[in-house]
Amino acid sequence: MSKHAILRHLLEKSQNIANSVSAKKDLPPIERNLEEIETQSRKFASKINKPGESPEKKAPFFLANIGIDGDKLSQTVRSINVLGTFEPRELISEADTTNYVEYKYRSTVTSIIQDGHNQTIQDYHDEFERSLNLDWERSKIKVFEELGQHQPFTHGSINDQDSSFTPYRGETPKTGGPSLRAAPTSWPNGKALMIPRSEAIGTLNSRMGHYSEAVVKLNASRVRGVDFAVLNSFENAARKISSERGNKLIIECWRALARIVGEENVLEGQFQRNHLKERQFANPYQSRIQPGYNELEKRLLAGSRQYLEEQYKQFLEDYIAGHRKEAHMGGVPSPRNKAEAFMRANHRPNGGKTLDHLETNAEKIPIWGVIFTLIRVGLLNEALEVARDNERLFHRNDKPFLTYFTDYVQKNRRLSRDTREQLVAEIKQRIKLSAKHPQDYYKLTVYHILAQLSLTTFPNTAIPSTEDYLWFNLMIIQYDNSESDSINETVFARDFQKYIVQFGPNSYTSDGKDPVQYFKVLLISAQFERAVDYLVKTDFSVEAVHFGIALAYYGLLRAPDSQETMAMLVESSDGISAYLNFNALIYNYAQRFYTLNPRLVVHYFSFMHLYGDDQTEAGRHQIELSHAYIRQLVFDTCSFEELLGDPRKNIAGEIVANLKILRIDSDTEYKAKIIAPLGRQFEENGKYRHALQLFELAKDYDALISVLNKMLGEYIWMHSHHQASPDADSELDPAFVKRKFQQYETDHLLYHSGTALVRDCELLMDLTDFVRYFNQKDYVKALEFIEELNIFPLDDDLAGMAKRNQELYTASKELRRNIPDLMVLTMESMYEYHKQLKMKASPGGLLFDNDNYSKMQNIQRKARSLMTFVGLIKQSLPTDTYNSLARLEVLMR
Repeated sequence: MSKHAILRHLLEKSQNIANSVSAKKDLPPIERNLEEIETQSRKFASKINKPGESPEKKAPFFLANIGIDGDKLSQTVRSINVLGTFEPRELISEADTTNYVEYKYRSTVTSIIQDGHNQTIQDYHDEFERSLNLDWERSKIKVFEELGQHQPFTHGSINDQDSSFTPYRGETPKTGGPSLRAAPTSWPNGKALMIPRSEAIGTLNSRMGHYSEAVVKLNASRVRGVDFAVLNSFENAARKISSERGNKLIIECWRALARIVGEENVLEGQFQRNHLKERQFANPYQSRIQPGYNELEKRLLAGSRQYLEEQYKQFLEDYIAGHRKEAHMGGVPSPRNKAEAFMRANHRPNGGKTLDHLETNAEKIPIWGVIFTLIRVGLLNEALEVARDNERLFHRNDKPFLTYFTDYVQKNRRLSRDTREQLVAEIKQRIKLSAKHPQDYYKLTVYHILAQLSLTTFPNTAIPSTEDYLWFNLMIIQYDNSESDSINETVFARDFQKYIVQFGPNSYTSDGKDPVQYFKVLLISAQFERAVDYLVKTDFSVEAVHFGIALAYYGLLRAPDSQETMAMLVESSDGISAYLNFNALIYNYAQRFYTLNPRLVVHYFSFMHLYGDDQTEAGRHQIELSHAYIRQLVFDTCSFEELLGDPRKNIAGEIVANLKILRIDSDTEYKAKIIAPLGRQFEENGKYRHALQLFELAKDYDALISVLNKMLGEYIWMHSHHQASPDADSELDPAFVKRKFQQYETDHLLYHSGTALVRDCELLMDLTDFVRYFNQKDYVKALEFIEELNIFPLDDDLAGMAKRNQELYTASKELRRNIPDLMVLTMESMYEYHKQLKMKASPGGLLFDNDNYSKMQNIQRKARSLMTFVGLIKQSLPTDTYNSLARLEVLMR
């Protein structure tokens, strides 16, 4: 066939295709939704030549070869107008504004939805990519930090893992219960306990190790009731770590916090005098409306100011030592001589600050600079003496200064209200004049300090550093609200703290390279909760946890009444106070060595009890919650000897050694709050052998026998339902239960248990033998054994049946739960034995054996008796159990 014939044939087929399709009524129509129709229509429309486009030139010649007029076909196709496919089907009149607006409205809405859909998808992909990269960078930093700083930690017995006895660690549940570390716990009030799970690194690096040594010493002192200088101890730990810049700043923060709190006269963590007590500041600090809070706030901020003054003293000495030639120190190194030497070095001719607009003496030393420097290091009396000695050099407008300054020094760094208002008015006048006639910035700064005044046009030249700025604000802070009536520029402590937060960390760090700087600023401004929350998010999370511990120890860390919140920091409604979730802080940190060193975890968990209080509901809840954490630790790690000890070996566990700081006052309370609930938790999760150890420790003999009964009952149930497994058989081994029972009997412990419990335990042990015989298909022995136990009446004695029914009704739950299954096994034993006898009695259907026939009738009678007994307790049996028993009894007739 030629090519022309083939093409002509294809044309004919294409012209007839519509008729052939429509003729087949059995073909379903092709259904497309609006979106598919629109997509296909746009594809077709895009293939139409637009006005001005030249048609394809080769197609007409190709079609002419087979007798098709290409030009006519093109005209026909061009006559079809598909360009208006997406225009309204009916032309809208220019005057028909309603339809036009409706059409535009629909088109606009459709376009907006489509654009929003596309933008949402793009935003999602961008955000996902950004989050993925950010999380990866953070993870890399943490991994590299831990790997790079890892050193095996072997300091002290608390960190040594005893490899000689670890019989319980790492064992998994044997009975198909929840896996290790996944067991649910509950709050003391019954609510679900949401314990955050963080990844445990499994190692103690050097930073964690040094701090943990200090923690162990702290808790040892708490147990003995001895006051402990925790800040000094943590500072010493930090000094052992490294000499990197970040760690040097951490050491400086420890020193700053010690000065703020007033932890002084300390040697190696021990107070020499002026002791600070555990939770000393807790009551006034918890709320700004508490009595004594204002005085505590003054004390803390005064400590911050004194720290900055001491720091500046060291700066002066270092600066003078670095510019000995220009300083011309000489003579006695008195504070005044040092201040003058610093002025000479700071304003040296070559490389120093200019003396322009500064008031100097004959030696070209700025007088006001010396006064400011002495005030800056906290030596007000020496500054006042310099002012008196140089009064003759003062400008006539500064003659009242001595009066102001003397009043300021004598009245403990504040002026009387009238004097302050007068001085403020003078300063504002000076500020106006300084625009045309620049004034000595040291002098203006001193005047601001005396007036406790903050101005927007502040002379920054005198306070070039962050420390200077903080010190100046601490100098001008007011604590009495009445002072703000007539002076708008008054700064209160809460205002100062708000400024710090509003500026944010970027104002105090260089591109986030020194995160400790902002942490230090928050400490100095007495915003301890925000400080710890900020630092824990940086590479110094280890230090953040221990700063939190130290602050909580002294009562300087607010915690929410309900620490069930998942947020680490909770802001108050007024935005001034903040609350730190101390439980989450400690728990997340302890996860790093949760399984590696559970004894150390106990020490960290003990700090949660700092917020416990028997006098309040929230305090009692905190104590109960802390005990729940301790129990969960034992449950997760199964480190019984390390944590609970072993009285038989005279070993005291870590929990027992720290009962005092865990707020447990007696052995009875310890058993009631830790051992017994923990034993029940193991029992509920199918870890019966661990539960036995705990109940032995608690000397709860009823609970011991109850666990044995539960083990036997579960063994019977699993083998009755053919759900036994090697692990379950190992955990529930009846031989183990019998050995334990004999041990308790030998030790005369059974006398302390209920008679009914012991009787049921003996019966359950015998029933495991019955189940064993049945599973071995030894039906004769199984039937003999169950008859000997007389658990079910197999005779027609109705009185005996009623009595047995009453006995079973009062039996233990483990025995009652297995009664239906034991009945089925008994009936199946009868049926199988009956079937065997039937085969022997008439193997070919012709012979007859009287003895076997008699046995078969006896079995049938016992089966009827069992069904009679079942009828008495039918309401207590599942329907399928009753049906199974009835079916087997009928088969034996």
